[in-house]
Amino acid sequence: MTKRIIVSAANEGYYPLLSDLISSIEDGKGDADVAIGVLDVGLSGAQRAALSARVQHVVAPDWDYRFSASGSTPQKFRAMTARPHLPKHFPGYDIIMWMDADAWIQQWSAVEHFFTQAASRGLAVCQEMDRSYGNVYNLNNSRQLFFASLKAFGDEALQHVAWMPMINSGVFAMHADCHYWSEWRDILGAAIQRGHLDHFTEQTALNVCVYRRLPLPCFMPARFNWVCVHAIPMFDERTQLYVEPTAPHDAVSVVHLAGVQTRIQNFGGVSDLTGNKTTMNLMYCQWKEYRDQVRSSWTGATQPQPQS
Repeated sequence: MTKRIIVSAANEGYYPLLSDLISSIEDGKGDADVAIGVLDVGLSGAQRAALSARVQHVVAPDWDYRFSASGSTPQKFRAMTARPHLPKHFPGYDIIMWMDADAWIQQWSAVEHFFTQAASRGLAVCQEMDRSYGNVYNLNNSRQLFFASLKAFGDEALQHVAWMPMINSGVFAMHADCHYWSEWRDILGAAIQRGHLDHFTEQTALNVCVYRRLPLPCFMPARFNWVCVHAIPMFDERTQLYVEPTAPHDAVSVVHLAGVQTRIQNFGGVSDLTGNKTTMNLMYCQWKEYRDQVRSSWTGATQPQPQS
C-alpha cells in the first residue's frame, strides 16, 4: 500500500495558519490514509505539544547545508533549506506532499489528484500562471523578483528559465524516488555556497531544476494552488466556496494566502459573485464557521449542497 504524507512547517508566528491547514486536512480527508508531518522551525513548547496530539510527526530540522552565514540567518529559513530534503526528514513514505502553512484545502479531490500524478509522473506542481493572475499582465513585481533571484544561478539558468512561467513550491507532491529531489538539493546547495539564500532561493532552485531538461513534470491547474497575491478569489454564496474571479468561476481547491495582505485576520477584500463585499477574510477557520452556520440554517432539501 502506498504510504502518503502531507508536510508543512511553522514557527511560533505562523502557528495559527498551520493549525488552520491541519484542520482543513482533518476535515477533508475522510477515511483517506494520509499522515501529517510538521517541520518545527521555532514553535513554542505548548504549540509543539498541541501539534503532537494532532499529527504523526513533528521534526525540528537542523540546517541541511553548511554555510558561513547560518548563525545570522533567520531560523525560519530552515523550512526552505529542508524542503529538498523531505525524504530524509520523513522516511518511509512513498509520496510526500508539501503545503505551505499559509495554504489550506477547500476541496480534497485536488489532493488526491496531486498524489495520483506524483505517483505516475514523479512531481505534480503548479505554475503561477492563470488568466486572472496579475503577474501575467505585469501588474505586480513577481517577474522582477523571479528574474533577480535567477541571477544567483548563473547566466545559463537566467537565459533559459527567466521567461518560463514561475513554478510555485508552496504546494506540490513528489514521489520519494523522484530524481528531482537530488537535483533540487544540489542546485540549491550550490547557490547557498555562493552566498545566496533569501525567501525565493529555494523556489527558484526548483524552477531551474525542472526547466533545465525534458520531460516536464505534471503541471496542475492554478486552482489547485490558488496564489492569492496574484488574484483574490471571489466567494460564491450559493455553494459557500471560494471561486476563481473570472467566469465561469470554478471552485478553488487549495487557497494559498501568499501575500501579507491576505493573511490579516480582518482582511475584507473578498467580493461575492454580484460584486458586493462580504465579511470573508480567506482564513479556513472563518470559512468553515460561515459554511457551518449556513448549513445549519437550511430547512429543506431544495437548498444547494456545497461541493466537498
